[in-house]
Amino acid sequence: MNHVPIKNIDEITQIVKKLASLSDRKKRFVVSISGPPAAGKTTFASRLQLNLLEAKIEAQLLPMDGFHFSNKTLDSLGLRGRKGAPETFDALSYLDFIKRSKSGECLTVPTYSRELHDVVEEGTNFNEDHAVVITEGNYLFLKSEPWISGISMYDLKLFISTPRDICYQRLIDRHIHGGKSMNEAENKVLNVDMPNFDIIIQDLSTPDYFVVSDDFLS
Repeated sequence: MNHVPIKNIDEITQIVKKLASLSDRKKRFVVSISGPPAAGKTTFASRLQLNLLEAKIEAQLLPMDGFHFSNKTLDSLGLRGRKGAPETFDALSYLDFIKRSKSGECLTVPTYSRELHDVVEEGTNFNEDHAVVITEGNYLFLKSEPWISGISMYDLKLFISTPRDICYQRLIDRHIHGGKSMNEAENKVLNVDMPNFDIIIQDLSTPDYFVVSDDFLS
């Protein structure tokens, strides 16, 4: 575990550029970003992708959120109210896509629409020019199965360390923006999101770096 905090996304960009240049050119370099709900993973991943593209390194995003079970499937399983918990994701499909994308395969991966609140199957395309995969999600570094099976496929593991109270407020704001009332938002955060926060922290395997600054979210 690297205890030196990373406070600048440019520093992370330089690390990725250096490691990717030393990696097997026949395989894509996989950067994995994890952290609690609303820690800033998606924003950080997007900023990193932009930095790499500006450095002439083709990078593509592969968010774990695209591997939510569909609302229809969640309804059939009685899990719609638990949406966002580990059991509401198709972890095995996610890990298979990571393996395939790392191998250099050209493929299309699903994404998640916050407007539809559901999965979009024909989401993001990976082509032969993409040298770096940036994947992000809540549960990538869990020590429990099946998530731990992905650890060996990640070339660089970054954990976004954001205080609990900040995540809490961001989640409230997110759910209200998504159409929930204040009571509904608080119920979702207290009964689903915060327990998920605890799972992530308590079952965390060793990342390569902790990212402790939220400067990149400004």
